[in-house]
Amino acid sequence: MKKALLVFDDPGGGLVVSSLIEELKKTGLFEMEIYSGKLSEQFVKNYSYKKIESQITESKAEEIISEIAPDILITATGSGNAEQEFRNIAFRKNIKSIVILDFWKDYKRRWKYATYEIGKMKDKICVMDNAVKEEMLSLIHI
Repeated sequence: MKKALLVFDDPGGGLVVSSLIEELKKTGLFEMEIYSGKLSEQFVKNYSYKKIESQITESKAEEIISEIAPDILITATGSGNAEQEFRNIAFRKNIKSIVILDFWKDYKRRWKYATYEIGKMKDKICVMDNAVKEEMLSLIHI
């Protein structure tokens, strides 16, 4: 069975990913590890999860990824650097990464803490509408 690591720290991210959790469970393809920030806990209270802070160190993210050894990383909106620290490690280790962007503003800020060039990102990005799609495409100059 493959392992999925889900990380989010914001109510919008928690809402989006909590819908995905049920769908992933139905497939039976993934063992899931869920890390939720304080503001997102309301969406995962019926699941087994661990708490995560908005701001974490690279070494903390590395420790979690090493322990879980995920086949896929799924992140959503966060208020600090946590989600990006995980994506930075996923980038270096060639772990598949999916980013789900809920309705928000300033999507460029999602990659503020990236340690890789945005134009070379490997993340698959799921967006809510064409306005977000256009803003994301402008970040990578397509």
